[in-house]
Amino acid sequence: MIKHLIALAIIAFLNCSIAAQNMQSSGKSAETESYTTQIFASAFEAEFKEKEDLKDFKKLRVFYRERTDLLYALKDQMRNYADYSYEATSMQTNLNALQEEIKDKKPTEIIELDASLVDRFYYVDRNQSSLTVKQIKVIISSMEQKKASLVKQIEAYKNLKANINNVKDDLDKCESQIDATLAPEYQQQEFRIWISVCFTALIAILLVTFFLIVYIKSDNTLSKDLLSSNGLQFITLFVLIIAIILFGILNILHGTELATILSGISGYILGKGISANTNPNANPNPIPNPSTTPTPVPNPIPDPNPAPNLPNPNLPDLKG
Repeated sequence: MIKHLIALAIIAFLNCSIAAQNMQSSGKSAETESYTTQIFASAFEAEFKEKEDLKDFKKLRVFYRERTDLLYALKDQMRNYADYSYEATSMQTNLNALQEEIKDKKPTEIIELDASLVDRFYYVDRNQSSLTVKQIKVIISSMEQKKASLVKQIEAYKNLKANINNVKDDLDKCESQIDATLAPEYQQQEFRIWISVCFTALIAILLVTFFLIVYIKSDNTLSKDLLSSNGLQFITLFVLIIAIILFGILNILHGTELATILSGISGYILGKGISANTNPNANPNPIPNPSTTPTPVPNPIPDPNPAPNLPNPNLPDLKG
């Protein structure tokens, strides 16, 4: 029982999906049906009248997607039509010949016709067809209806073809405008690539030069100065500043962040320089100042067995 219910649910779901697809396709065909009866002019100029609209990349992209979908729908609609211009011309020639044959003839009069004039509408096995004027008029009426259908097909085909060309023209204009809109971005991106390469090369040259000098002047005081704290600080700050500027160019860091970081680095460098100028002879590694708080002296412990008070021999005897 459960299996049957599941199977019925799956079948119902598939039927709903097929119905939705058919409704969608019928809706698209109804939308494109008007393109078979009239020619629509290019819509790009009407859609993008203002200069601000031409620079709106989002609007350009939406317009391009809509026109692309329309182009696919029109091409799909085009499969139902064909150019029957040759058939219509040939049929008109046959109609003129038939009308010329029955001109000023009575309806019951029999006329010998060439079978090629009516073989598509009246099946004959002979090279000549013996038909009455009335029969020929019925054939002419049928041929005129067929010709009207062909003319309608030809008109729809030409309208669709013209509309497809106009949509393609819109797409070409939209693509050109998108390229023009993105051209500054492409140039800026190319500039970022080149500036990144240049800054990377500058950092590489700096580091190679630093270690090369240290290696060549290993017995000299210069290498010791470069390997000291001041030398390493200089290299680190230089690389940091280059990296920060590069991040700013690549829009990784923005104006406020860049100003904060660069001002912090500038304050650190200037603070180091001012402190070095105010204390030129200062010990680079000063001993911390001793504590100014005096060390408390512990109270003396009283003697449990004090000695008796003896007279001082240096003082006169007051009793005598």
